[in-house]
Amino acid sequence: MQTEEYAGASRRLDNRQRVRSVAHAEYLAAAQNVHRFVRTFLASPDGAFYVSQDADVISGRHSASFFSLGDEKRRAIGIPRIDKHLYARENGWMINALARLYAVTGDASTLAEAERSARWVTTHRSLAGGGGFAHRIRRPIQPAGERSALSS
Repeated sequence: MQTEEYAGASRRLDNRQRVRSVAHAEYLAAAQNVHRFVRTFLASPDGAFYVSQDADVISGRHSASFFSLGDEKRRAIGIPRIDKHLYARENGWMINALARLYAVTGDASTLAEAERSARWVTTHRSLAGGGGFAHRIRRPIQPAGERSALSS
């Protein structure tokens, strides 16, 4: 009887492990697809990550049908605008996600992306005295008479 119980428990455990393995593969594939998107569209040339991408190809015009198309057809129509703001918090989220992806895959280029973004944030968003990070760079306030068209 113990042998049958052991065999049944072993089969149940094997099935659970198979389910976990399939789920792991699906989650890993999804993470790698998101990483590919981020690397393609949201990575800035200097190592930080842009905030987001608009949902609409044409501003103000709903583009639900656009996202049902394949990649090649979407690119032929155009790419929605990228919000090129560089914020410390959002880069921190990406650094965390890339470090976790590296922990799972061991892909050194993923870790290098996380480190490059961390260096950018440390260099460009650190507050004086080591007290944290600024969300974004604020322009110095100029007296009204000295404002140029570029500063408005």
